Amino acid sequence: MTINQRLKDFIDLNNIAPPEFYRKLGVGRMEYSGWVTAGRAISVTKLQSILQLYPELSARWLLLGEGVMQENAPAYRTKVLPVCDECTSKQIQIDLLNENIKILNGYVLDLKENLNDLRQVQRQ
Repeated sequence: MTINQRLKDFIDLNNIAPPEFYRKLGVGRMEYSGWVTAGRAISVTKLQSILQLYPELSARWLLLGEGVMQENAPAYRTKVLPVCDECTSKQIQIDLLNENIKILNGYVLDLKENLNDLRQVQRQ
């Protein structure tokens, strides 16, 4: 996969409208099209500008295809996946299990405190 293809994937995955992208970058539609459809080279200066505009975009991934595409992506740019009944049911189960984990962690902390209190009493 080329830099151009990875850039297009990033734009598509994050639901960035091409006109929004190339306007923010300060290039014309033809230059943008040349990159994503014709595979023309993207200058180092433009790559730097892209990485400054989208700090969550991994430079290593964009340039080398290694690692992850993005880290800590803003919620407004993440693609919304369709919701299904099974997914909703599973998410409810996950939420309940996470709540149980929090409660159990609280019990563990209480038990540790009780144990420390008992140890102090034994030392006296």
